[in-house]
Amino acid sequence: LSQYDVDVAIRYGAGNWPGTTSVLLQRQCIAPLCSPGFLKRYGPFKSLSDLSKASLLEFESAYDPSSIWTNFFRDKGAVLGQSMRMSSYDSYINFVQAVLDGQGIGLLGAPLMQQFLDSGVLVPAIDIEPIPQHGYYLCQPDVTSASPTVVAFRDWIEKELCDAKLVPREPQFGVI
Repeated sequence: LSQYDVDVAIRYGAGNWPGTTSVLLQRQCIAPLCSPGFLKRYGPFKSLSDLSKASLLEFESAYDPSSIWTNFFRDKGAVLGQSMRMSSYDSYINFVQAVLDGQGIGLLGAPLMQQFLDSGVLVPAIDIEPIPQHGYYLCQPDVTSASPTVVAFRDWIEKELCDAKLVPREPQFGVI
């Protein structure tokens, strides 16, 4: 950040960037979500085995080349079979739109998808506990001390998150 003359930034990731002090603002938890129409047409999905046979959609991040679905199944103690149908997207917007359009199941999470869950536009594909992912961090270069402006910004954003009920920092996505 210091090489770009940046006082403060919000970053998504694991929170460990060299030369940067990071404060967790909000952790993201992910779960398999789909449109109600997709669930009605292809569901119900009662097990991870059922889920692995569905059309799975995935966002491919340039920062994390591993398959998020493979990691999800591994974290749940299962293996994603070779016979799965998966479509990958290099644009997060296109990925989310494909899930909204009923093209398959995507691993999406709180807090970004909460409005879609609340409105019923997206629904849980399976009754399973979400897994924690990376988070949103307030970052500043190690070489600078927090200016009054940065402190005011940090206090403001933490208050906004609290007022929006996005606190605790580990979202309570609940069992889906």
